[in-house]
Amino acid sequence: MKLFAKLTLSAAALTLLTACEDELDFQYHDIDPLRVIEGTFTQEGGGLKITLTTPMDEPLDTTPLTDADVTVTDLTEGATYQLLPDSEGIYRLPQGIVPLTGHEYAVNVTASGQHFTATSTMLPPTSIEVMELSWVTFPGTEQASLQVGFPDPEPGVENYYFVKIYRNDRTFTWSLARDIYMVDGLVRVNFFLTDREPKDDATFYDMLEPGDVVKAEVYPIDLKMFDYLMSAAMPGKNMIDCFSGDKCLGYFLTAPVARQSVVYDPEKIDLHN
Repeated sequence: MKLFAKLTLSAAALTLLTACEDELDFQYHDIDPLRVIEGTFTQEGGGLKITLTTPMDEPLDTTPLTDADVTVTDLTEGATYQLLPDSEGIYRLPQGIVPLTGHEYAVNVTASGQHFTATSTMLPPTSIEVMELSWVTFPGTEQASLQVGFPDPEPGVENYYFVKIYRNDRTFTWSLARDIYMVDGLVRVNFFLTDREPKDDATFYDMLEPGDVVKAEVYPIDLKMFDYLMSAAMPGKNMIDCFSGDKCLGYFLTAPVARQSVVYDPEKIDLHN
């Protein structure tokens, strides 16, 4: 049986797993239906969603499952927190509890006699220092390039980052970065967002409209999450396992988030030199 699931890879804690976000499709071959566990927690909160993979010849069903026992343990301090599903089926930490910098966390999910566990470390936060649009000339066209720059909070330590771009609060694109990409003291990531001239066959994902709000989010992530996202970006291959125990799909992420936005106005964008 061929199956597929939609993984949000969102990491936007307060809007995690909400209808305004687009999801990324990943295909899973020749396996029975599996639980898909998607958990993201930042300094602002977050949540965890459980669904099932869907046969490819059936309509996608992303209805949350709420039959699980879910806990998050602060492995640094030893405290364990029970997560309960809210009215939308998203498991939430107790009020006022958020991940702390430098702490390692473990999520444990038990459902239908199966057990799943994963760990994640809350790394030091960064901040977005550069958020600039510029026109870059290519043969026959100009494209708007967005550069996102942020400092490495731990010089001398190999660090990894998940950078996500939204268009009007909908997922537009995403990328990964390492601190080896430092230029003038900042990790810099570039995205080509849109052609200058309109295209008749343009989709939501390759053409901006004047007035669109482009938002960047940056998350310092550990090597396990970096490797997971790298595998997610490889077409035709299943992602690596984030969870141990019984077989499931998905991820568990604790990470601080930094955000900044810019309005797309093609008349106010300079040509890149």
